[in-house]
Amino acid sequence: MKKLRILFTNRPNVLTQPGGDTAVMVKVAEGLRALGVKADIDPEFKRSLKGYDLVHLHNFATPDTTRAQAQACVEAGVPYVVTTMYEDAPSFWAQMMAQAQGYYAYMQAGQPQADFEYFMQPLRDCQPTVMLDNSWTARYAAALIASGSAEQKTLQRDYHDARLVATYPLGCEIGETTVSGDLFTRHTGLKDFILCVGRVETRKNQLTLLKALEDSDLPLVIATGGFTYQPQYAQACQLFKRRGPTHFIQRMPDNILASAYAAARVHVLPSWYELPGIVSMEAARRGCAIVVSDRGTPRDYFGADAFYAEPDDPTAIGEAVQAAWDAAVPASPGLSRRIESCTWPNAAKTVLDIYGQALDGI
Repeated sequence: MKKLRILFTNRPNVLTQPGGDTAVMVKVAEGLRALGVKADIDPEFKRSLKGYDLVHLHNFATPDTTRAQAQACVEAGVPYVVTTMYEDAPSFWAQMMAQAQGYYAYMQAGQPQADFEYFMQPLRDCQPTVMLDNSWTARYAAALIASGSAEQKTLQRDYHDARLVATYPLGCEIGETTVSGDLFTRHTGLKDFILCVGRVETRKNQLTLLKALEDSDLPLVIATGGFTYQPQYAQACQLFKRRGPTHFIQRMPDNILASAYAAARVHVLPSWYELPGIVSMEAARRGCAIVVSDRGTPRDYFGADAFYAEPDDPTAIGEAVQAAWDAAVPASPGLSRRIESCTWPNAAKTVLDIYGQALDGI
């Protein structure tokens, strides 16, 4: 059987400014190599496409970049697939940005809790944003690859002329599951806390988490990753006043991050949209109770074993966090079992099967 040659590409800064799409691209490529596939990564998309059987694009969040890459593939006569990471932008984007502006005004006024709903009124009044246009890329793709059935249905709704919309299970990498929280506690002096891992930004919704815990004594640790595209939002998170302690930690080595999950009691990621949130998967495998939003594919992965709250409702988020805190010892064994099969080798096997379907359909 011929050895497949696949070229992976993404946004040009995917390796220098890593995010969830970085992990997806790199880990799937590594898994494919272990299966005997020749998988090259070229974020700047400068290599000749000659000799490749397929190009694997990423990110419907960058439609202009992704379309230019897709057009180059068509011109070269090389089929392509896209791991879309497709967010239903009209359902949340305008509301998300209006909410952030409301928080800035709320904080500037001194956080008058009795008037909070007044500051959130623009969120209720705003009009939905238009969807990002990936129609050309979707139309000519050999396959679109979604992270779960919820994303698949959204793609099929918005890009009904796509040839194939397939799903695969994301992986998560946590190393030894028996690691304890002692390393993190020795490193920081912290244990038994609420943890939120993720780049500080409006989509991750850390300000609403802070608002949800404004009157709570529970300790909160926000692991920021050490980089943000939104410095104003990050500064607002730093300045938000709450009763309990809030600790901000920059990028951590993998072993300390793994220990942080083990030391935490609850992990919270109240994002406006997630597919499904790799950090929530990692936390679940480490035994944390998890609080997530229901926007995107979290329910495809966590089912009834997670605590859910709407991202625009700090009261609901606070109640979910408290419920998770009270139920966290011991954490639901069903949650960890749900994620056991979500490994990068399994993800790579499914992607390889999708390649076969895509190439057979050309």
